[in-house]
Amino acid sequence: MPAARARPSTNPHGPSLDVLAPRADPLVLFGGTFDPPHRAHLVVIPRAVRRALGPRAAVVYVPAARNPLKSEGPTASDAHRLRMLALGLGLKAARAGTRAPARAATPTSCVWTYELDSAARPRRQDAPPRPSYTIDTVRRLRRLVGPRVPLRLLIGADQARAFHKWRHARAIVRLAEPLVLPRDGVETPDDLARAMDTAFWTPRERAAWGDRLLRRRPVEVSATAIRAALRGAPPDHRAWRTHPVLRMLTPPVARYIARHALYAVDASPAPPSSRTITPASGPAPGTKRGTTRSTSIAAHSSTSAARP
Repeated sequence: MPAARARPSTNPHGPSLDVLAPRADPLVLFGGTFDPPHRAHLVVIPRAVRRALGPRAAVVYVPAARNPLKSEGPTASDAHRLRMLALGLGLKAARAGTRAPARAATPTSCVWTYELDSAARPRRQDAPPRPSYTIDTVRRLRRLVGPRVPLRLLIGADQARAFHKWRHARAIVRLAEPLVLPRDGVETPDDLARAMDTAFWTPRERAAWGDRLLRRRPVEVSATAIRAALRGAPPDHRAWRTHPVLRMLTPPVARYIARHALYAVDASPAPPSSRTITPASGPAPGTKRGTTRSTSIAAHSSTSAARP
């Protein structure tokens, strides 16, 4: 039976799935809050994925609604997070708050808003926000792209450790085999295999998890640390380029954050010491200095990954 033609989501950013999916081998699902998106999300991780899986690997960014294992949701609004992703990926999108699609010159990534759209559906006034479950997202994507397109699920090693707590964990593995980013001391396949829950996973399954590790040197990057550094930061985003944390923001995203005063940028007076921009040593991952190019992969924080 021929594969079903994929239909774009109601709010695609980048090439729609029906354009991206037939060219992808595999299609890599990358979920997270992207609050804000930084160089690891936008540059380093996609580059490492294509080096590991081949040039036809395409990344589908899935901004999360509410994580069922976290009490707090994203800081920035859905519209702001979508716009920052579009800018960071070099997509031509409409202004924040609109539902118009974005387009990319090279179809290697897109932003799929299925989880945000699902969470925004009408519900009872007293009902809590709907959480995002990865199994629902993966099943929906499989229905859209059909059975022939290979799917992978990009997660961090910290999430892999807790994967047994995710809803229908084994079903997720069957539908979209995980691809695991090194993080928190997990740097080798043996590290990952040993980190998996022994009560849930069989020895054979734990060994398979080890083989799913993306073998790149980790560089820790935290969206939480970026948000903390932005509180009271100077309003001129150009001053952030030498900050050891804020330099992880790409220029388009930094400009957008400064323009909209997101994350309390310069929102209140701060002591001089907290407003001082300290020069960082070396270029930010994913950037170039002369002819030197970073080969490290930046492992994203647990707040910027696929949800259980």
